[in-house]
Amino acid sequence: MIGLGAEALPPVVPLERTVHVPRTIARIGSPGPRLAVSSLFLITGLLAGTWIGRIPAVTSRLGLDAGQIGSLLLFFSVGSLVSFQVIGRLIARYGSPWCARAAGLLTCAALPLLALAPERVSFGMALWTVGFAIGATSVAMNAQAVTVQRLAARPIMHSLHGLFTLGMLVGSLIGGALASLEIGPVAHFAASGAIVAIWTAAAATGLVADESTGDEEKSKGLAFPPRALWPIGALAFCAGLGEGSMYDWSALYVHGELGASEGTGALAFAAFSGAMLTGRFAGDRMITRLGPVTTMRGGSLVAAVGLIGGLATTTVVGAFLGFAVVGLGLSMLMPLLYSAAGSHPEVASFRGVAAVATMGFTGLLAGPPVLGTLADATSLRAALGSVAVICAIMATLASAVRSPSHEPIHAGQANGQADRAGSGTFSPARRLEMVNARKRRG
Repeated sequence: MIGLGAEALPPVVPLERTVHVPRTIARIGSPGPRLAVSSLFLITGLLAGTWIGRIPAVTSRLGLDAGQIGSLLLFFSVGSLVSFQVIGRLIARYGSPWCARAAGLLTCAALPLLALAPERVSFGMALWTVGFAIGATSVAMNAQAVTVQRLAARPIMHSLHGLFTLGMLVGSLIGGALASLEIGPVAHFAASGAIVAIWTAAAATGLVADESTGDEEKSKGLAFPPRALWPIGALAFCAGLGEGSMYDWSALYVHGELGASEGTGALAFAAFSGAMLTGRFAGDRMITRLGPVTTMRGGSLVAAVGLIGGLATTTVVGAFLGFAVVGLGLSMLMPLLYSAAGSHPEVASFRGVAAVATMGFTGLLAGPPVLGTLADATSLRAALGSVAVICAIMATLASAVRSPSHEPIHAGQANGQADRAGSGTFSPARRLEMVNARKRRG
C-alpha cells in the first residue's frame, strides 16, 4: 500500500454494511424495489387515464347530462376519501406491499363494472368502488415509496408521481384512440383490467417490507394526525386546492375572460399539465441540489408569481406562459409533502401518507366550488388571484417539510453505509428481513 494516497483507501464502515448478499439471493426472482414501485405508479395512472378517456362513451350510453355526471362523480370522490381513512389500519396489519397488490387488483376487477352498469344507481356504486380502490392503492404505493426512497438513499418521489401523471396521459390517449376505432368500453376495460392485473401481481413481488410497526399502531382506528403534522396537512390542503383550481378553471378563464375559443381554452389546461409533468420528473434533482425546504418555498413562490403574471396579462399567450409556470411550481409540492409526512418521526409512515392524501384530496375537491362562489361575488380573475395568495402563504410554512432525523441519506453523504434499493446491495440483516416478509405474504 506504500505510495497510495489516503484518498485511495476505502472508508472504514461497519462490517454488516460492507458484506453483499449473493446476486442469486438478492434478486429472489423478482424486480428490484425501485422498479416495482415505479410500475405501481405507472399502472395506477394508466387505470385512471383509461377511465378518464372513456367517460364520454360511458356517460352517453346511460343518457346522463352534465349535472348528473357531476353528481355521480362525487361517488368516486367519496370512495377515495373513505379509503384514505381505512387503508392505514390495513397497512398496519398486512403491510403496504400486500395492500398495494390487493387494492391494485381490486381496481382491475372493478374497472369493467363502470361500462357494464345498466343504470345510474349501479353506475354510482361502481364509481364508489373504483374510487375506493384507486384511493387505497395511492396511499399504499406512496407508503411503499417512502420506504424505498429511504433504502435508495436519494429522492425518488417526484419521478414516481411523474410516472403516475404519464400513465394518466397514456391511458387517456389510448382510450381516445380506441374510441375512434369504435371499440366499446366493455372490451377496453376488460382487456385493460386483465393485462394490468398480471402486471400488478408481477410488480408486487418486488416490493419491500415496511418498517416494523408496534402493536399500539396496529390497534389504532381512525386516528387524527398528531399536532406536529398539522402544518404539513395544511400545506397539502393548499397544494390540492391550487391544483384543483387550475384543473377546473384555467380553460374557463382563457375562454371566458380573454375571449378565446373553447379549443384554445383547452390548451391552457394542456400547458399547465405539460409543465406539471416536466416538473415532476425534474423534482428529485431539485431536492438533491436545494433540499426539501428550499424546494418547497421556491415551488410555492414560482406558482404564485406565475399565476399573478398569467392573470395580469390580457393576451392568451401570456396566460398560457403564466399557467405553465404555475404547473412547474405546483409540481414540486405534493410529492414533497408525501415524503415529509411519511418520514415524520412522530407518526407511522402510512398514517402520515394517509393524512396528506386526505388533506390534499379535500383541497382538490373543495377548491373549484369555493373559487366558483368567489368568482360569482367578484370575478374569475380575482378568484384565481386568491390562489396566488395561498401559494405565497405556503412559502411561509415551507419549514414544515424539514425532518432531519428521517430525511433520505444522499449517496455522497452515506460513504457506503446506505442500502441501495434494487441493486442487490442491501445489508444481510435487511435482506433476510425482506425474504422472510415475502414468505409470510405467501
